[in-house]
Amino acid sequence: MAIEHVEVSRRGEVLAGESPEALARGLRERLQALGAGGGAAARARERLPAPGAGSGPPLWVVAEFGPQGLRPVTAELLARAAVLATELGGPVEALVIGRSAAEARALAAAGADRVLVAEGAGLDPYTTDAHAAVLAEAIRARAPRLVLLGSTALGRDLAPRVAARLGLGLTGDAIDLDVDARGRVRQHKPAFGGSIVAPIV
Repeated sequence: MAIEHVEVSRRGEVLAGESPEALARGLRERLQALGAGGGAAARARERLPAPGAGSGPPLWVVAEFGPQGLRPVTAELLARAAVLATELGGPVEALVIGRSAAEARALAAAGADRVLVAEGAGLDPYTTDAHAAVLAEAIRARAPRLVLLGSTALGRDLAPRVAARLGLGLTGDAIDLDVDARGRVRQHKPAFGGSIVAPIV
């Protein structure tokens, strides 16, 4: 087992204010001064690699939607999957369970090469058993290289059940993913309060 030391680069700044509103204003001003304003998402999209053209197995992201639409965690996972796809040679596919195809269009804009939609009775609203059955069957049928779910209530409910049904490995709460020199996907998991990171293959 390898352990990597993580250098902490946080600024260690603490904001003070007389009210929540004053703190919010101070935080907004500080973030704008650091260049973390509304243009950050657009800059991140500009750095995404071109769509995957490889013929290898797909990399999947299980999409999550909230009341305002696509959840940010899904866009973050799609961006990371796009980077991995350039090294692994497979397309990035987003899987939508229990939502309409119209809602899935946002996934293409967020970086998915393909969007797979599983619709049917009993899939909306979310239920653990129905979604786990659909995801497990989809994995059996299409054999993706890896499946990414957010570290959210839904992801923490769904991922272990699907992994157990299929006898697959699972790394929870990974903070990064990369590909090693042998072409294996490494999941980076924090340990000891986040001061070290253990890469898991």
